[in-house]
Amino acid sequence: MKNTITVVRRSVTSLVFMLFSSLEWTQPAAAETVVLDSAAPTVGQPVLFAPPEAPPAPEPAAKAEEKDADEEKKEDEEEEKIDPTIRPLQYFKDEFIASCCDEHSWLKDLQLNGYLDQTFTYNFNRPNNPNTNTFRVYDRKHAQYMLNMFQLYALKDPTKESRWGFAARLSMGLDADVNSPFNEENTDKIDFQELYASYLFDIGENGMLVKAGRFTTLAGAEVVEQKDNWNISRSFLYGWAPFTHTGVRANYKINDIYDFTFGVNRGWDTSRFDNNDSVSYEARLGAVCSDKLSMGTTFLFGPENEDNDSDNRALLDYVVTYKFTKKLTGMLNVDIGQDGAGEGDGGTGTAHWHGLAAYLKYDCNDKLSYAWRGELVQDKDGNRTGVSQTLWENTATAQYKFRENLIGRLELRHDQSDESVFTKKTGFSGSQNTIAASVMVTF
Repeated sequence: MKNTITVVRRSVTSLVFMLFSSLEWTQPAAAETVVLDSAAPTVGQPVLFAPPEAPPAPEPAAKAEEKDADEEKKEDEEEEKIDPTIRPLQYFKDEFIASCCDEHSWLKDLQLNGYLDQTFTYNFNRPNNPNTNTFRVYDRKHAQYMLNMFQLYALKDPTKESRWGFAARLSMGLDADVNSPFNEENTDKIDFQELYASYLFDIGENGMLVKAGRFTTLAGAEVVEQKDNWNISRSFLYGWAPFTHTGVRANYKINDIYDFTFGVNRGWDTSRFDNNDSVSYEARLGAVCSDKLSMGTTFLFGPENEDNDSDNRALLDYVVTYKFTKKLTGMLNVDIGQDGAGEGDGGTGTAHWHGLAAYLKYDCNDKLSYAWRGELVQDKDGNRTGVSQTLWENTATAQYKFRENLIGRLELRHDQSDESVFTKKTGFSGSQNTIAASVMVTF
């Protein structure tokens, strides 16, 4: 029995030894740890800490500034890059200059622009003899498509590097007929609205800019091009002021707030010919008080009646613009005028007129905006309208910008007078209501 137990014990021992002998033993990898000491550990020594990496060497200050300047220049070039679908004239001009002209050529400062303005107005008075909207400036025709303006514009502003400049603004369409000099027949609907040469004299810190030729007036809150106004139609005050002058005009920027303009010209809406032998004068004091508030006061003075050098016409015009919020902007235009010739139903003597126009514009977003204009004017002696009367109007305009260069507008307007002066289908009325639509394209 004892021998049997001994044999079994030896057999189990041999079996266990054989099993352990067949196993392959591997040493486990040491865990990666961070070395506190910068000295490299010896073989077999536990790694506690890894040595810190040396910080990159700083760039020289001059090299860093040069790199920043290059990046800013690249960003500016990207921002100034012209989209050929938005401004094709300027794009092709820039491409032409880049391919064949020196980088310092004056052509690099040349701006080329185009503009198309077309409207349709319906008058609920339905005037038909004549087919005219009374006292309107450009939206004159009832129930008729109007190609108001096709305009090509070339401009080179004077700079300290290139002190001379010029502007040529050629307008075609119905508006060109209205803007043409009053004593020159314009049946072809073509007019050089602006055509002048300019020079920046080295006077003071900012220089004095002088223009000689034909240019638009300094007076008023509104301008000729509809795209730069808030409404389709123009105010009564706009139609009672001049559109252009021909002469010499100088502008001097006094400081960061004020600038002053003074000019001598041939009078209201004259060009090659004058209706008398006297000159007229213009002056304007402008102020940009802040990024919210700006204002300007303009004074025009001189004889404006045919073959009359003694009876002067004077217009005092005040415009103030205030940005109430990022989306809401207001504007106010006040005019006081008189004419020594006393034309109109008031007879002889000095005639007077005055008026006020208030504006509000609200930008809902980058595409949609709404504008309102309210106006009250008095032509006391009938000098501006031919009838002694008081006029007022309310205008509401909605604008939608389909693209950066494509704008559509819809407008409702109500005109009222204390006299029956508005033409209707039969006879006259004391009021006039219109609805208008317009499409404008810049290129």
